[in-house]
Amino acid sequence: MNCPNCQSERTRRGGTRTWTIYMILILLAIPAVLLFHLNAAIVAGVMTVAIVLAHLLLGERVCIDCGHQWRA
Repeated sequence: MNCPNCQSERTRRGGTRTWTIYMILILLAIPAVLLFHLNAAIVAGVMTVAIVLAHLLLGERVCIDCGHQWRA
């Protein structure tokens, strides 16, 4: 997929909203494991599913060359 801004072929999945979801998941996972003593493997599995769903549902892409973000 080419960047609509600079036509570069160097793009990857991600974006501001995707990284926001990553940070929210991390902020929720640490207290879940340390304070509420939930199983870390189960929390990691839930986080992995949430990350995969975020990538599939949001569909954001980022150009490595110019930094432009768009929905694919």
